[in-house]
Amino acid sequence: MVKAFHKVAVVGFHEGILQKLSELGPELTVIAGDERSCYEARRRFRAKAYCGRPDDVRMLESAGVNEAQLLVAATGDDDLNFTVCKYAKERFKILWVIAVIKNPLRKTAFRQIGVDSIVYFIPYPAIK
Repeated sequence: MVKAFHKVAVVGFHEGILQKLSELGPELTVIAGDERSCYEARRRFRAKAYCGRPDDVRMLESAGVNEAQLLVAATGDDDLNFTVCKYAKERFKILWVIAVIKNPLRKTAFRQIGVDSIVYFIPYPAIK
């Protein structure tokens, strides 16, 4: 399904998601809160990267989020992801929005604002 999307925005630096998306080939835009993540997004995943607060509408606008057909909110913070998803659906009218959340009890709230897919973040234990 991702192949149908030509422009994809990822909010947050989630290595697994970025790796898979970069293999599928859409134009990637990453919005991250720190310079290191932005650098890695550019270097490793050939993404356009913008550093700043992902819950700042002006930041999202300057990154061109409004041009994306797919947005993935993967900041690691459910509250921040909620805000980003709400902007994506209500302000930017993004066709498909995916949220990566930690707390499954928040699923209903994300669905109520129109999030299309929810992925649960499950940390893997360290392999020894």
